[in-house]
Amino acid sequence: MSERIYAFGLNNYGQLGLGHTDYVINFTKVEGGWEKIVAMKCVGTHTILRSEDGKIYAAGRNNIGQLGLGHTNAVCVFEEVASGLGKISEMSCEANKTVLRSVDGKVYAAGGNYWGQLGLGHKKIISTLTEVTGVWNIAEISCGGNHTFLRSVSGKVYAAGCNDDGQLGIGKTDRAIRFTEVAGGWGKIAEISCGINHTFLRSVSDKLYSAGRNHRGQLGLAHIGTNNVYTFKELWGDRRKIAKISCGWNHTFLQYADNKLYATGDNSYGQLGIGGIFDESADYFQEAKGCWGEIAEISISVSYTILRSVCGKIYATGNGLCSNNNILNHTFKELFPQVLDRIVRIAKISCDNHTFMIEGSICQKCKKVFTPKRLSDEMLMATKIPGICADMIYKIIKLYARMSEKSDCSKGGHCHC
Repeated sequence: MSERIYAFGLNNYGQLGLGHTDYVINFTKVEGGWEKIVAMKCVGTHTILRSEDGKIYAAGRNNIGQLGLGHTNAVCVFEEVASGLGKISEMSCEANKTVLRSVDGKVYAAGGNYWGQLGLGHKKIISTLTEVTGVWNIAEISCGGNHTFLRSVSGKVYAAGCNDDGQLGIGKTDRAIRFTEVAGGWGKIAEISCGINHTFLRSVSDKLYSAGRNHRGQLGLAHIGTNNVYTFKELWGDRRKIAKISCGWNHTFLQYADNKLYATGDNSYGQLGIGGIFDESADYFQEAKGCWGEIAEISISVSYTILRSVCGKIYATGNGLCSNNNILNHTFKELFPQVLDRIVRIAKISCDNHTFMIEGSICQKCKKVFTPKRLSDEMLMATKIPGICADMIYKIIKLYARMSEKSDCSKGGHCHC
């Protein structure tokens, strides 16, 4: 049985996969003939889903073949991408391309290729997912705006595509149409993350390196200006254990193992969650403000950021579809996603101009997703009382959320572990 998947937001190219191109303001269930979906990626005007058995499904804009379906027609109902690629374990996308990694470390790419960002040795548009040659045993992929990075099992790093701002970190601005090894004195690299025109690397010893455009301070080097960085530069500072690097459009998030979250770069809409004045950029990593517990996932759009906790709660900052009718927030606030009469917990989420989520609740004992409770009849009736104020509805929802949070295997929750 497939997971319950919901979507809303911009749908002008059918990227919600609902069979039409109308804008959607409420969470709407997305149907498909897939098995359990375990990963989603929303980018610009298309969406990619990955099932537990490694199959890939795509919908949305496809003008340069970015869906990898072998044609360039927009798709408003999810279609399975051609088989024969083996089991896919990772996907990374940007508005003009899709890159996939199989469980055996092979890489496949499709879409826009004007800057050679697919690493295929030419600059032709490709509408069918094509294997990238010359690289082996790839453990991680990351797509930037018009550049792409790969990390091998051995910790080597390879880059291809646009390099006008130095985002490849190879010491010059030459574009690379094949994946080129990026050398540095960092030893083994443990993680890569690409923004639109910048890139971050993390070594196994938790040292951070950044390169590329820095006009909004997204490199975290304590300076803003026109001075791009063309060779990866090490960031000096905290040496705590790093859990995750996440690059956004022109900003970057850094999650530590203790669940502290820091951000740098563009803050025009409050998307860093650091408080302060809107439209002020940060040129070094500053601590984001909020109480979110243990972070399971970070999803970054151009103008807002969403956190998902291990218990399925959602926190957002900035200006966007998930932020209370585009009201600006500059610190992380808890949201209460609703589907009909239920407050839902989230097992997976991905956002850009549109948002996808997989419904679930996280069992506090085994951390598995279980079906959430429905609002009691009394609570449901209370929210429909004529004239009831928004503040009272919020208190009712908050009470339900606290009750639901206490559910686990030992207390009669819906998880059957």
